[in-house]
Amino acid sequence: MKNYESTGSSAEANDQDRENTEEVVDTESYAHVYPYNNIPTEARATLERCFSISDVDHYDQANVGEMEQRVKLSDINQQQRMIRNYCGDELASSAYVAAALGTVEDINDGLAENRNIGVVSGGVPLSHFFADGKAPDEVYDPENIYIAGLLQDRRRLDLYYKSIMTEGQSRHDCYYRPKQEEWLSDPQLVTPDVLYGMVNDINVESMLISGVEMLRWLQSHQDDNRKTFDRVLYSEKFIAPVAEVIGYDTLAMSLNGLSKKVRLNYGGRGDLIMRADAILERFQDFDGNHSVAHNAQTAFCDITKQLFGDDNIDPKPNLPVSYNDGNDSVYGDTAPTMVRADGQPIDVSWRFRLKTSGSLAWKMYQRECEGGSNEHIPMDILGITAVVKDEADQQALFNAMVKGLCRDDNQLVPYPSPSRTSAIHLRGTDDFINRMARGIDIDPSQLDLHRVGSPEALHLGKITGFYHNLPFEL
Repeated sequence: MKNYESTGSSAEANDQDRENTEEVVDTESYAHVYPYNNIPTEARATLERCFSISDVDHYDQANVGEMEQRVKLSDINQQQRMIRNYCGDELASSAYVAAALGTVEDINDGLAENRNIGVVSGGVPLSHFFADGKAPDEVYDPENIYIAGLLQDRRRLDLYYKSIMTEGQSRHDCYYRPKQEEWLSDPQLVTPDVLYGMVNDINVESMLISGVEMLRWLQSHQDDNRKTFDRVLYSEKFIAPVAEVIGYDTLAMSLNGLSKKVRLNYGGRGDLIMRADAILERFQDFDGNHSVAHNAQTAFCDITKQLFGDDNIDPKPNLPVSYNDGNDSVYGDTAPTMVRADGQPIDVSWRFRLKTSGSLAWKMYQRECEGGSNEHIPMDILGITAVVKDEADQQALFNAMVKGLCRDDNQLVPYPSPSRTSAIHLRGTDDFINRMARGIDIDPSQLDLHRVGSPEALHLGKITGFYHNLPFEL
């Protein structure tokens, strides 16, 4: 940053001031005017040196080379904003420093291709960041070692990426272009053992950062058929599953949703994406003064309050990720909150998500492949999940949900999902179905039942319907 000096009433007074005192300017006090405010303070000087930028406040717009370098710095700033958007304060500040430095390494080459380890464009080694101005004991302090480890993780991630690139004999050829049927096929997921080995080998922070980098790349670069296909597979098979397991649902949703969009576009089914976008626009039309994310959150609150009564629930949800930066994922959750079901207090944790257009379009494509019809909209456009502590609470909450759905004094319209016979659905063993249906004061023929033979199979109870013409599933 540039040092700003105070100005006196005259040059003579100014000179006198300089003789008497040496002004010390805290450049951090000017951090708010830094044009790349998402870049961590610790990394700024190194990045500017890497890009031969001596003064961020003054530059020659006619100098093409200098402007190109500033565009790269701006790209890093945007990448940092996306990482903060998805990961927030759960990543240590040092992880953001590593992400900024790592992006410098990759900015000209892309993931896993022709990387020069430890060197940035212009031949400036990243070791300057770790050594310049530091005493020997500072060079090897835990923070420096942590940052260096995250940078080394990028090399380890290359190996997983390259394992994708070499799948199948025909894919050894760098000029190979995936066929349409490859784009339109589900990826073969890796085994849990492979994912476990990956988490053991690589810091989770590095995988999250890599996931956001892939997300941004896929948003803006889809001109290289083969490279795009490899990145789609890398996101679907490695990063998204890990993100979902450790609780970064929105990042996983964004990666999977965007990957499905890319697959459908390359596979010649972009028409399904346009149809999915039109369906999701209902959540924009619901209240045009607010964002889709805000409207989804409002719908979640209204649906739960109408099911249980305004006096019986106050969910107070939060949206971990904003609906921006090219992100079309909406995911929210709540802390455990008390719900009264027939007077019985139950602690419930709520989660809700809006289906991404890529996921919705892919679901419609799969239904076509199975010979089904897409005339009916899936009810799980807005999906809501209730998590309780035991079976007694589960039964009581489900009973209250069914009663609330069937009341005439709310704005909810019961409606079955496609392929279902009722808006009230139970899936599980006979014991589970009998327990969950106990106390529901409706004709058993109005229940849609799916009996399974194994206690290990998926068991669930759900209701589906419309709220202000918006489909939901709880």
